[in-house]
Amino acid sequence: AEIGSRLGESSLDAAVSCLTFSELTPDEQTYALSTTLSRLKPGGAFVIADEVLPTGAFRRSLHRLARLPLALAAYLLTQTTTHPLKNPSELLGEAGFIGIESTDLWSGSFVIVRGFRGYGQ
Repeated sequence: AEIGSRLGESSLDAAVSCLTFSELTPDEQTYALSTTLSRLKPGGAFVIADEVLPTGAFRRSLHRLARLPLALAAYLLTQTTTHPLKNPSELLGEAGFIGIESTDLWSGSFVIVRGFRGYGQ
């Protein structure tokens, strides 16, 4: 609701989200994506940089093991934890973004995804 009341339609050239989507519920992710898309100017870019689950059982196991102390500390402090994104490129596509590009980093446990608002949207 705050995005909608503070930023007008088609008012942004670009928007960036760093380590935010892994903190949101699926409904909150959907809302954030649809609202961001509507606030971007045609041709405007949206970038998500966030944690993801690596592909492959061995990499996923290593990721979970390395992340365990941080997840435990976060839970003890906040009574909640983050949830790595499963497929952020698909999330952007389902929300209506086009020209989606993705770069995997840190053995596939972090991703930078970029998508654009189309000119006909």
